[in-house]
Amino acid sequence: LKVRLADLVEEGILIEQEKSGKRVRLVIAWNDSLRSVVQKVRELDRDIASLYLCHGRGGKPYTYNGISAMFRRSVKKKGIEDLHFHGQDPN
Repeated sequence: LKVRLADLVEEGILIEQEKSGKRVRLVIAWNDSLRSVVQKVRELDRDIASLYLCHGRGGKPYTYNGISAMFRRSVKKKGIEDLHFHGQDPN
């Protein structure tokens, strides 16, 4: 949810995680599909300045609760009954 534009490096998308009290850095390597998705996301809100790849109207990254609510609304709108968003709320 908090991928910054600066995390889009030549090798792929840089991810930092906290694991067992240690920071772990890894890179998700580019492939054609990932490049295409990132390009489409970057084109969504060209008029909003943000440091983040995915962001709301104010330029700040989406929260877990925000993404979860959007997912629930989309599923309901499509009439899908048994599809759930599972993730871990970082708070």
